[in-house]
Amino acid sequence: MISTPVGDEVITTEGAKEIEELSVCSGDGYESSVEILDTNSDVDIKIVGQFISAKEARKLKKKQRKLERRSRLNPPPNLDGKGVRSVGQTCESKITCNNGLNCRQGVAVLSNNYCKDKIKFVYSDEKGRFLHVTFIENEKLYNIISLYAPNTVTERSEFFEFVKLYTENMDNLIIGGDFNTSLSHLDRGGKTKHIVDEPCRKLYEIVNNNNVYDVWRARNTHSRIFSWKRISNNELQQSRIDYFLVSRQLSPCIQNVYYNLTSLSDHAFVILNVNCNNIEKGPGLWILNNTLLHNEQYVRRVKEIITVERENELYERDILIWWDNLKYKIKRYSQIFSSSIAKENRRDYFRLEKQINNLCEKAANGNDIDIAKLEVLKRYGFGDKFIKWIEIFYNGINSAVKCNGFLTNYFCIKNGIRQGCPISALLYVLAAEPLHSKIVKNDLIKGIVVPNSGKEGLIFQHADDTTLSVCNKQSISEVFKVFDLYSKATGAKINRQKSEILCVGKGDLSPVEKQEYGLQVCDNNVQLLGVYVGKNRNICDDLNWKEKISKLKSLLNIWLQRQLTLQGRVVVVNTLMMSRFWYTLFVSSIPEWAYNEIKIVCVNFVWNKRSHLVKYNVIINHKCNGGLQLVDMKCKIHAFRLKFLGRLINDEYDVLWKHTFLYFVSKIYNMNLGLEVLFMQVPHCELKCLPIVYIEMLEAWYILRQKSELKLSVENIYDQPLFRNPEIVLKDKPILWYDFINAGIITLKDICYEVKTGFLPDCAIVEIIQNVFENANVNNVIDRYHCLICAIPDDWKQTVQSELHHRNTKRTIDISVIINHVPFELPLCTVNKL
Repeated sequence: MISTPVGDEVITTEGAKEIEELSVCSGDGYESSVEILDTNSDVDIKIVGQFISAKEARKLKKKQRKLERRSRLNPPPNLDGKGVRSVGQTCESKITCNNGLNCRQGVAVLSNNYCKDKIKFVYSDEKGRFLHVTFIENEKLYNIISLYAPNTVTERSEFFEFVKLYTENMDNLIIGGDFNTSLSHLDRGGKTKHIVDEPCRKLYEIVNNNNVYDVWRARNTHSRIFSWKRISNNELQQSRIDYFLVSRQLSPCIQNVYYNLTSLSDHAFVILNVNCNNIEKGPGLWILNNTLLHNEQYVRRVKEIITVERENELYERDILIWWDNLKYKIKRYSQIFSSSIAKENRRDYFRLEKQINNLCEKAANGNDIDIAKLEVLKRYGFGDKFIKWIEIFYNGINSAVKCNGFLTNYFCIKNGIRQGCPISALLYVLAAEPLHSKIVKNDLIKGIVVPNSGKEGLIFQHADDTTLSVCNKQSISEVFKVFDLYSKATGAKINRQKSEILCVGKGDLSPVEKQEYGLQVCDNNVQLLGVYVGKNRNICDDLNWKEKISKLKSLLNIWLQRQLTLQGRVVVVNTLMMSRFWYTLFVSSIPEWAYNEIKIVCVNFVWNKRSHLVKYNVIINHKCNGGLQLVDMKCKIHAFRLKFLGRLINDEYDVLWKHTFLYFVSKIYNMNLGLEVLFMQVPHCELKCLPIVYIEMLEAWYILRQKSELKLSVENIYDQPLFRNPEIVLKDKPILWYDFINAGIITLKDICYEVKTGFLPDCAIVEIIQNVFENANVNNVIDRYHCLICAIPDDWKQTVQSELHHRNTKRTIDISVIINHVPFELPLCTVNKL
């Protein structure tokens, strides 16, 4: 901060004064000093922070004379007017101090002989906590402020507000002292944590408004060191609350800054070396690019220059002048030669850029669809107004390609569709529709038939992604024939390098077939629309979740560095983190290990990796119920599965997976039920015959069933399963009789007349059972049948006695979800409502 000759020094002390004691002590028993010393002829400065407890100061009082001879940092016992003069005489220097009105704390600046006439007092407060002096060197004014911040939060906040207003618009500012406030979590150790309270925010405002910065932290970004330490209740407390805030315009003058520990106090010295001299920049230095030495043309020309220069008369008369001339000519030629090479490289770059633009234009125009005429839209029945808008959006459009972070020149798109445009995906669906129709209508291409439905799973398309499932090798060859025909018609070609094929079951491809198809052959799994599916479930789970969890941990570690509130961390988890899993969860299941790991990582982040103050089941509740509204993955999975359930019972939603669902649920107890399974409640152990996604769908329905209403028609009542039905119970337990099931007695209509109302007689039931089990106990069958009739709800019995059953009538299941005492139809409910 201050330029001085060798041996001179300026000392700035801050802290508090202890009456009748050695040194300048703070009100809490600590003394700190800032020393600015010159250590070499280049005039660099050393700033030292020293802290001495009041208790140790009393012990040192007896050795006062000895310490005065050994150190110039030892002021007299009492820094009143007489004490200040005594320090100045002892150190042969000038001291500027502020003791306050009660002499309980104070700050001071000690300057040496060289600086004492350049130091000017500007202002000090009445409490002994603030001192401002100026120093002029090389016609530049430096503002030096020594401060000691209060210990209480309220007083410290008011003090920093005063400092902010006082230092506003000051240049060349250096603020040093005990701030009693840390600036980051790295400045706290032990169990003490960095808190962004009001004083901290005020200090940040000082830093931002005055363009000053913590110079030590800026040069030691990830390091940890503490300037204050003490042991309280057998626990170590430590922090870095002593530092310098320096104007950024003085950064070139700061040579180094570091801390030195001392055994005299629980505070440490803060040392800052500053060089105030103006360093003039030289003319620069030209350096030969040694890669030119590998250029034969350059080497040959340099040799020619040397040969020609040897004929010069200066070579014999004055070799030194000749040598300087030779160096200049070689330098000049090297500059010209390097410039020509750079121009040639730029020409190559522009030539390559033009070629890339041409390639991009050709690639963008790959799908040969005449967008200007838009005949396809007319054939699909779109109106003239709609087609006119598409023409406006797609006529005369330009695009650019981002390559290695740089944009190429714009080129005109004459065919195809724009990337990134919301309409593009829909237009491509229309363009890809002929491909779908051609494959479906080809009798030689056989897909996989869903049992008991007659439905075939053959082709699945999403924009420009196409997935096919075929049952024989002949179908593969036929598919490629259709692709070739489609390519000739539209100009779109299959990207075989990105296309994959997976053999499931006993199917296998020979090396000749692999070479013929030219596709990547996958052994265990394949990625479909971002989700891995395959033969081994564990491998697919690892591929689907491990990378996502790893990215989640990395992102949360980055967010931990920000000083977020508790609710802010919940918002980060709900909106930015968990949303990364929703797509995968929507179409596949999550393994238990992945769910537990995600849960632990997110909850630890919410509590800032500290102790969990509230149970997990509480924080996932709504705020009105005392929770934090943290998203629970299990609840989200249930909502996703219920959304699928709503589509399942919606007759207008016709998709292939409905038939696969009905095929698998028909295996439950071999009852061959369809949607009637929704009236049952099957234990988890009995659902293992289903895929996991279907198990989650049924279990989510079992949970929602308690908050929903089933509007049962006459046909719904007749279709009610007799077993595992929560409405038909004996001794408070659902019924499960395998002999009845194997005999075909499964639903309520199986024990009723077909052409008239009423239940079948006992003898009819016995006959049905004996057709399968010849040795069945008649009395036992009759008794159980009577118990079954008694267990059936009364309103169902009335329906059987009064309404006739029609087998060919179309069935629908109406489910209404009760949300805040208001019923909503399940197919119309959103995921958030569920």
